[in-house]
Amino acid sequence: MRKSREALAGKSERRSANWFSTEKPFNKTLDWPMEGIQIIDFNWRYLFVNDSLTGDEKKTMNELLGHSMTERYPNLENTALFSALEQCMNDRMNKQVEIEFVDHDKSKKWYELNIEPVEEGILVLTLDITSRKEADKKLKRVQHFYAFISQINQNIVRVKDEATLFRNACHMAIEFGKFKMAWIGKFSTDNKTISLVDHCGIPTEEIQPFFSNASPQSLGPQEYVLQNETHYICNDIEHDPVLEIWKPYADRHDIRSCMVLPLKKSGKVIGTFNLYSNERDFSEKEEMVLLVEVAADISFALDLFEKEKRSQENILERKRAEEKLMNNNEELKKTNSELDRFVYSASHDLRAPLCSVLGLVSLIEMDSKESSTLEYARLIKNSVNKLDGFILNILNYSKNNRLEVEAKVIPVQQTISEIVSSLRNMKQAQDIRFEVDIHEQDPFYSDDHRFSIVVENLISNAIKFQDHSKALKFIKISGKSDAENLRLQIEDNGIGIAHEFQNKIFDMFFRISGQRDGSGIGLYIVKETVEKMHGSIEVDSIKNEGTTFHIRLKNMIP
Repeated sequence: MRKSREALAGKSERRSANWFSTEKPFNKTLDWPMEGIQIIDFNWRYLFVNDSLTGDEKKTMNELLGHSMTERYPNLENTALFSALEQCMNDRMNKQVEIEFVDHDKSKKWYELNIEPVEEGILVLTLDITSRKEADKKLKRVQHFYAFISQINQNIVRVKDEATLFRNACHMAIEFGKFKMAWIGKFSTDNKTISLVDHCGIPTEEIQPFFSNASPQSLGPQEYVLQNETHYICNDIEHDPVLEIWKPYADRHDIRSCMVLPLKKSGKVIGTFNLYSNERDFSEKEEMVLLVEVAADISFALDLFEKEKRSQENILERKRAEEKLMNNNEELKKTNSELDRFVYSASHDLRAPLCSVLGLVSLIEMDSKESSTLEYARLIKNSVNKLDGFILNILNYSKNNRLEVEAKVIPVQQTISEIVSSLRNMKQAQDIRFEVDIHEQDPFYSDDHRFSIVVENLISNAIKFQDHSKALKFIKISGKSDAENLRLQIEDNGIGIAHEFQNKIFDMFFRISGQRDGSGIGLYIVKETVEKMHGSIEVDSIKNEGTTFHIRLKNMIP
């Protein structure tokens, strides 16, 4: 092998002489590609370099041609690059490597080298991939920042106090933002001193001395942030005089850049979020915007904490004053609030077992032929349906309180007709004549869901409280819409409402004595819903003759 190697080297000497004594016909051809091209002989001498490699500088080209690589680049033999070149030279096999190259001016570039064996030695195609590497690096950095922001926002939702938020923010900056070090400091109320609140990535014994009677001026950029109420960015700590106090520490821990972000409460800077990286030029414009967003999110959370704190204090103070005079009223408010939360969270869970019961009852009705069993099943089904209807009413009440009115055009005649069609199939409605007469002079805009709740409740009540002694039973729905309002009348010839009860029927849980049907909440929900739609409802009724509800709804034309 050694003899063969020496023979190749000797042969290479003769070929090298020919390279420099004759004009290669393809030299110009190899000059035009964008890739840098080198041909190196078995003695590691440059036989050819093209313009793309040398930048068309003859001086640089002359410094390389005829000289060995190890002569031009001392210590090359101790690098991974030389190992790849040597493997290709010896084993005559192709290699591809990516290397970071430090130039004479200490600038760094990335290259992709495709190394191929040729007759003269090896051919090296060199492609500058610095831009691609920088783009990949920037993409990863942006991904880290987005992960950082996401974690901060999730943390804001979970935590309820400032100290936990600050502690977690510092840890997340290291874990997700990939910073070298992070700390949060707060200014005193007179802004004369700054104290360390929390930190990560730096031992306490090393950072604490910076804050022994520290002022914003003594720490450098913190004074700038305090005075200008904006962030401070340094992409090269080594050459930034403002960060003089940090330079020994930064040099010891390989910290190269930093960003100081203002933390605000009620619009006033109360501290700084300080982030440090071991990379120069760590934060470009896009990354800076993301980090500023992090500080804004934390500041938003601080305002929320402050508002919550003030709210709690106000509530506590108000309760102390009201407890002496309004203990019973406070208990009622508390009960209503708990009921609202309970309804909102549990209504769907309550309906699920009812559906299961109805399914089991249906199976019993299918399988059993005993009249008593079928009667019991009917009674169970009626009771379950009644309970399900009550839960739906409670859910509608809760939704009406929580959701804002969403106005859109409502085809009044069509909507009411569809409701009538769905209700006329009820067993109780089979002998009732329905009449719908709506004049839509102008398109009517309101909340269609709430509108359906109001109409359906009133028609259902008319069906439920019909007068079975009358041969001709009717329910008439009439109305007219204009640019200002929709006026509806829902009239029936049912059992009517006694005069003494007419001012109570819209109260929650009010039921006329002796009536088993109804939960006492339907008309209450109707009134609440109508008022939410910026309207009003009134009732005219004569016992044993019938009832008419008059509804006025505001036309919420955009």
